[in-house]
Amino acid sequence: MRRAATFAAALAINQNEPGVALEILSTVQRQTYVTVRNLKVCALADLGRPDDALPILRNVLEFRDSPADGQSHTFYKEAITKMDSSVQKSNNPELTTEYESVLKKLVTLKLVIDDSLDAQLCSDIEAIQSPQRRDGQAPFKRDFRKGGFGGNRPSYRPGVRDLL
Repeated sequence: MRRAATFAAALAINQNEPGVALEILSTVQRQTYVTVRNLKVCALADLGRPDDALPILRNVLEFRDSPADGQSHTFYKEAITKMDSSVQKSNNPELTTEYESVLKKLVTLKLVIDDSLDAQLCSDIEAIQSPQRRDGQAPFKRDFRKGGFGGNRPSYRPGVRDLL
């Protein structure tokens, strides 16, 4: 679902519909994915809202201190370029100094990469191998016709039979 949503959002941005892209990206559950963050920054920059995109850039610096899931929280150069032009157009000196400070930290920590966002969006989806149990069955597979959920558990409730 995430890949389809990010691909559709990228198409909306390429067709000069950043508002539609933000609508699509709002359906993604985890907003911390690399592609989602980068596309949100691009869409907000295209809408002329760099002040709304700046917290996304700033949050990456906080994640850098404590990566909970081991992900690298990076930004693509093209998202930063769009943000640069949007900040320049805003003519807000306070926003410009804050953005330059955040950008300097991102570059220092090597969180701005030169790879293409389009290449990431169009990359192949890698299959994940599911874990196998020792008995050769897939996890959580049960025979529901034989004894229900519990496997070796009796099919009656203890105590009810004693009442009869």
